[in-house]
Amino acid sequence: MSDFLSHPLVLLFFGALLSGLLIPFITRNWQDRAKSLEIKTELVSELSEATMEMLMAVQFVHLGSCSMTQKEFDQAYRTWEISKMVIGTKLHAYYPGTNIPDQWEEYAEIVTDFYALEGTPAEQCLKRRKQISSSLNKLFGIGEPIGDDWDEIRSSILDGKAELIQAVLDTKIRVLG
Repeated sequence: MSDFLSHPLVLLFFGALLSGLLIPFITRNWQDRAKSLEIKTELVSELSEATMEMLMAVQFVHLGSCSMTQKEFDQAYRTWEISKMVIGTKLHAYYPGTNIPDQWEEYAEIVTDFYALEGTPAEQCLKRRKQISSSLNKLFGIGEPIGDDWDEIRSSILDGKAELIQAVLDTKIRVLG
C-alpha cells in the first residue's frame, strides 16, 4: 500500500485532484462569502440611510424647525418613496423565499404613515398614532403595546430598523454568480 501511495502517478493524480477541485472550491466559497458580506453591508447602509433621512425630516417638521421648508419636506418624501422601492427590489432579488422583503414593505409603509402624521389634523392624529403603534407591534411582535406618544413611536420605528438590519445580516443571501 505504501508503495502504491508513493508512486509518482498516484501523487500526481492526488495533486491534480487537490489543485483542480478542492482549491477552486475553497476559493469560490471565500469569494461568495466576501460578495455576500459586501451586498449585506450595502443593503443595511441603504436601509438605514433612507430610514434616517425620512425620520429626520419628520422630526424637523414635528419640532417646528425653521430649517425645513415644505418643499424640502416634500422632497424628502419623494426621495423616501424611490429609496424604499429600490431597497425592496434588492431585497426581493437577494432574499427570495424569505419574509425579509415583505417585512421591509410593511416597515416602509409604517415609516410613510409616520411621515403622514405631520399633515394629519390634530383631532385625527391620536387615532393615526395608535394605528402606527399597532402595526409596529404586529410586525415586530413587541410584547408590550407601544403607546401613542410621538417619541415612543419614533423610538419603536428605530427599533424596527435595527431588527430588519439584523435579519438582513443573519439571513443567507442568494449570491449572483
